[in-house]
Amino acid sequence: MSSREMSWKFEDSTKKANLLTPRGSLLDSRYSVEGFIGEGTFGQVVKCLDTKMDRKVAIKVTKGGFYLQEQSLTEIEILRQMQILDHDQCSIVQWHGSFVHNNWMCLSFELLDINLEDYLQEVAYMPLADIRQVLQQLATALVHLEALAIVHGDIKPGNIMVVNRCQQPLKVKLIDFGLACHVADIDQGSMAQSLWYRAPEVILGLSFSQSIDLWSLGMTVVELALGCPLFPGVDEYDILRHIVNTLGGPSIHQLDAGLKSTLFFNLHGTWRLKTPEEFFSMTGLYRKDTQCFHSLHDLELMMYEKGNAERKEMEQFINLFKELVQVNENERITPAELLKHPFLTVENHNDSRHVAVTHKEPTVPQQPSPKTTTLLPVEVVPPSPPEDLPSKLKETAVPVQSEVKVLTKTRKRFRQVRSFVRSIKNACVS
Repeated sequence: MSSREMSWKFEDSTKKANLLTPRGSLLDSRYSVEGFIGEGTFGQVVKCLDTKMDRKVAIKVTKGGFYLQEQSLTEIEILRQMQILDHDQCSIVQWHGSFVHNNWMCLSFELLDINLEDYLQEVAYMPLADIRQVLQQLATALVHLEALAIVHGDIKPGNIMVVNRCQQPLKVKLIDFGLACHVADIDQGSMAQSLWYRAPEVILGLSFSQSIDLWSLGMTVVELALGCPLFPGVDEYDILRHIVNTLGGPSIHQLDAGLKSTLFFNLHGTWRLKTPEEFFSMTGLYRKDTQCFHSLHDLELMMYEKGNAERKEMEQFINLFKELVQVNENERITPAELLKHPFLTVENHNDSRHVAVTHKEPTVPQQPSPKTTTLLPVEVVPPSPPEDLPSKLKETAVPVQSEVKVLTKTRKRFRQVRSFVRSIKNACVS
């Protein structure tokens, strides 16, 4: 699901002609649909009133199709395991339960405010002091997921929600575990992550672990700081080319083990990334340069020029970003190490809008926390497989994200940023 396809911003349901659950519908005899929130490959999300508990909730309605329904069952398994956590302290969305409506799998979640993708449209970019508070909470969430051996698999601004802009402007929660999985269930070559936030090991078809979430987090925090994605590629080759140009290439060991290495690299004694012309001759796809930054030095210049932090703080942030986006996953910072990084430690920064988060290494309780909401007593009924499963899978199975549509507004911002960086370079030279 594209980060540009899914929006949790409330909209009138009449704007959607293909609503699975139109306004006024009653789901499971208790959830009254009040409006449309967003949609994606999986289905739709609607705002509902839970008439039994008298609270507003967000209901994720999965479209028909055996493949997507199976994904829902995996997501429910992950969500059940996370019920032992205190979701407020762990900065993870609270799941209330699940049910089946008209053969659609439905999941009920707490209703949150706005995702960071939409938030950026309002503020252009976030100052480092605000990013620090967001990052502390996300690092805490990843520490707990790591303790449960869970990979989120789709961290991006669109999957990070502000809880309440008015009351707690910097409190966020991680949402959407539709692509989450257990580490033990990962097969080499498995697909994960939205394109712009996809780690090199996933692109190359390597085995991967929870470290892919750290890569996505690095891509996310720099996007929050700049106001635009760092690697706005249109396919995996484009993203990999950006990574090689900016951060360096994968190791020989990674390329030797990658199932898809030869799609992007030539091997003639040594590995070499294919040129756009070579990639075009192989695929018929020619890529224009969509990259705003061609080195970390360009990124540093842009960050310094924004001037929204002191030099020491900026240096700490850039150092942390480099630790998050190590091309070799074994050299990437861990969630526990991230919480101890100088950019995040309280003794180095005194922010006026500090959000209380857990700075010590959290532990996962063996029993449900007293603060954890109990699952609704709703029986989950697995959908029956279609008669012709192979054809149905082919019909409904959609790749995680083989290509991301670049919106006009985003392209305009890319051009502005690129022009800005060039002007800084010219000024330095002169």
